Amino acid sequence: MKAEVISPSLYNPTFPISENDDILRVAHLETIERLFKDGSDVVFVEAPSGYGKTRIVKQFIESNFENTVGYFVNVIDKHSSSRECLNSALYSQIYFLINNNEDLKKEIPDNFILQLRNDIDKKIRAFNSKKKFLYFAFDGFHSLSKQSIEIFKEVLADLPWGKIKFLFSGDSSSLLSLLPDKNRLKYKSLQVIPFNKDETANYLKNITKDSKYIDDVFQISSNGSVQCFIDDLDALAKLQENQKITVYGKCDGLMMNVLMKNCKLVDNLPNN
Repeated sequence: MKAEVISPSLYNPTFPISENDDILRVAHLETIERLFKDGSDVVFVEAPSGYGKTRIVKQFIESNFENTVGYFVNVIDKHSSSRECLNSALYSQIYFLINNNEDLKKEIPDNFILQLRNDIDKKIRAFNSKKKFLYFAFDGFHSLSKQSIEIFKEVLADLPWGKIKFLFSGDSSSLLSLLPDKNRLKYKSLQVIPFNKDETANYLKNITKDSKYIDDVFQISSNGSVQCFIDDLDALAKLQENQKITVYGKCDGLMMNVLMKNCKLVDNLPNN
């Protein structure tokens, strides 16, 4: 009988839904792995909004699914000061990681990490014997209020820092307060860059294979953000948050960002 390895993230309700056009950020993932192997205890993935920080954290977890516990900040976290969602997601994943089965416990004590510390330490040693680390990966903490940050910090403080590797998305300057001992822990920052040319071509593969068009998109995206001016208010009113669209228009200038005038939302690009 062939054993099936199940990811702890399957017991994490905050894990993002996979997308068919999810482009693997290989260079960034390899850099994160190297930073951890070189001795970093904590790595911060930093970039402006929209550069794909969440995508990279998600892909890192998927690449290390056997030995990673993750959490992605959700709407409830942003508008409340509760640790319930974080407790539930972490407990479910840690319990499964240790026992390889699900615990249906409905009430989770606030000190659940301390109760599981011996088993967590055993799991760390088991991974280390295979030349692997136990990772905890977190996304979106930079968007939390100071009060919520302090609450989350209380939860994470019970983890064995220095034995576990931590990955955070967001500005390191706003997240360093999460670290219980900044002087003892070694941390590094990784600056996310836009897609390279190969990643751009892969992203556009279902739209066009025209090398000139792909090169134009790559050059535009490398300049920074793109501002699109669209007059069709009816089309704009139908858009939803995080919906992916194709925009066609005329470049009206390159400054700190790219200005596109007379834009239209299109399903397919014009031939000319």
